[in-house]
Amino acid sequence: MEEYLEKIIRHRTSVLVKEKTQIEGLLINLLPQETAEELKTTNRVVPRLYQVVTILFADIQGFTKISKEISPEELIRILDEIFFHFDKIVEKYNIEKIKTIGDSYMCAGGVPRKNTTNPVEVTAAALEMQYVMNELNVRRNIQW
Repeated sequence: MEEYLEKIIRHRTSVLVKEKTQIEGLLINLLPQETAEELKTTNRVVPRLYQVVTILFADIQGFTKISKEISPEELIRILDEIFFHFDKIVEKYNIEKIKTIGDSYMCAGGVPRKNTTNPVEVTAAALEMQYVMNELNVRRNIQW
């Protein structure tokens, strides 16, 4: 009986560890790293005030029209490629990716790491995103 109970405890502990890992992964995907760590360690987040923050919304022009002309699988592959490049760009400029919804990409400069140069960095990232889209247009022969 004791061995049986120990087996149940080990199994439940294993399940809890996996669930904890999944929750921590979700936190890191949904929140900035610093905020996720603060939430994990203190179970709360202290609000912060930011004086200079720059938000970038990137929306793919003509997405709806083109999405009707190609297969869903190809559309997902293309969006994945675009957002992969966008992720690299925001990382390069120390910009925080906020989220993607469909063909929309949102990021912010100046959070969670405060700085006063984020308007320039976000503008540079936006220009680089346009350059990447132009390159992808030529390579894929699609006009986004």
